[in-house]
Amino acid sequence: MPIPDEKNPKTAVEKARKGAEKLLAEIAAARYRPADPPAGTIGDTLLLRKGGTQGTAISFSGRLVHLVVFAANPFEEALYSRPLQPPPDKYSGEVSFGELSRREGRGTLSEFEKRLLERMRQRRRR
Repeated sequence: MPIPDEKNPKTAVEKARKGAEKLLAEIAAARYRPADPPAGTIGDTLLLRKGGTQGTAISFSGRLVHLVVFAANPFEEALYSRPLQPPPDKYSGEVSFGELSRREGRGTLSEFEKRLLERMRQRRRR
C-alpha cells in the first residue's frame, strides 16, 4: 500500500485509513489455518491463503499484530508444486579427455568434439 503523498496531513491520513481498511477487508476474506508458533513467542500464528496469495499472520488477544503477505508467484508455484528430481550423478552428454582420445582413433568424433579435444590438448600443454 503506497503512502499517500499529500501536502495536507489530514487528507494523507484519510487516504491511508481508506487503504488500510480495504486491505484489512481483503485479509478478513482470506482462508486461515492455525500453525505452530515459533519457539519462545506468544500469540497465535495463522497461515493465510487467498487465491495464489499466501502469508503468515500473528495475533494476540484477538487482534492482528503482524502480517506478512507474499503475492502470487507463478514461477515459484510451478517450481515447488511438485517434488524436485535431483539430476543424475553424471551428465549423459559429459565426455572426458580419455574418451575423446579413444574415439578420435576410431574416427567417430563430431566437429564440435574435435574442437573440444583440441582445446583440451592446448590447455594440457600449458
